Amino acid sequence: MTLTAPAFNARFMLSNSRSSRFGASVTNAYWHTEEGNASAVQLAGFCGNPANNASYHDIVRDGIVCHVVDDDYASWSVLNANPSSYNLCFAGSRAAWTEAQWMARADDIRVAVWLTLEVCRRKGTIATEILAEGGGRYRRGSGIADHAYVTKVLGIGNHTDLGLGFPWWFAKQILAEYLAPEPVKPVVLNAIDEEYKRIGAEGSWLGKRITQGESDCRTRGGKFAEFENGSIYWSPETGAKAIPTLLLGAYANRDYENGPLGYPIGDHTVLTGPDGNAWGDVQGFEGGPLYRKYGQTGYRVHGLILATWRRADFENGELGWPTSDEIALANGDIVQHFERGDVFYSPTGTVALRPQDGPDQHFPIAH
Repeated sequence: MTLTAPAFNARFMLSNSRSSRFGASVTNAYWHTEEGNASAVQLAGFCGNPANNASYHDIVRDGIVCHVVDDDYASWSVLNANPSSYNLCFAGSRAAWTEAQWMARADDIRVAVWLTLEVCRRKGTIATEILAEGGGRYRRGSGIADHAYVTKVLGIGNHTDLGLGFPWWFAKQILAEYLAPEPVKPVVLNAIDEEYKRIGAEGSWLGKRITQGESDCRTRGGKFAEFENGSIYWSPETGAKAIPTLLLGAYANRDYENGPLGYPIGDHTVLTGPDGNAWGDVQGFEGGPLYRKYGQTGYRVHGLILATWRRADFENGELGWPTSDEIALANGDIVQHFERGDVFYSPTGTVALRPQDGPDQHFPIAH
């Protein structure tokens, strides 16, 4: 493991807001948002009072790292998962942040990766891999995730941070840099060709290449190339990702990379229904994921409406698949239609309703 510390100012503000690990092995690292605008020092001071019943091992903001709980102890961060976890919080952050807002804190993400890997090295029991797959989905196991993993995968609590805008792709990039046995050398291959080879070239679902070379996109110096069953889009910020033909129609309807979706940031994923059979697709884009049920067009779901849909178990839940994009209402609120209900957004939050004769019925969605 090659670790070269990024620049930060460490402060030791050790607190008694902690517990014994009771012999538990530390198997996971979880990252958190503050849901406020405190500095690292201010949040560490809050965690220093045991009466507040909250603490983290490390707190990061603007190049300041506050060590609050020694990682030989459990912090008070994730309820029953405390004994087996290391916990780090980004002070002054929110789960509703967009990817752009998170990337403005890119240096802090780099620091978080380094601190977490140091704990992995000392403990030797945490897998040095990120479990987040994007779109609110995770692989179960030992590794690095966030508070939403504890809620969705372990079934503990109801927190949703870091939020769907967190750039896990960037964290994985930094993780790969730190884990490289020697400095990463530039790859000579064209990025789109490299992605094509990664997928499986002509033997993959993309099929044969149609265009020779790459075509220019309209924004941010991006490129794309066409294949039998899809296209690969690339930008300097997002790298290269393939989009299948059946999602390209929905992408085109939203003006490709020039529209609200932006460039793809995740791999295309086939979704399976309750019977285990494939019944749709999802792919992550800068402006939110694009979901498409087979036989229908695709729709973008993002922000707090996506968070509400996630709490309702996405397409497998009571709301079902999206049947529209967001629609602006005359009063300034927003509604998005789903197969069996609607989700309304206003500055005060979101509500899911089931249309019926008389007053609409609330969906019982956990918060």
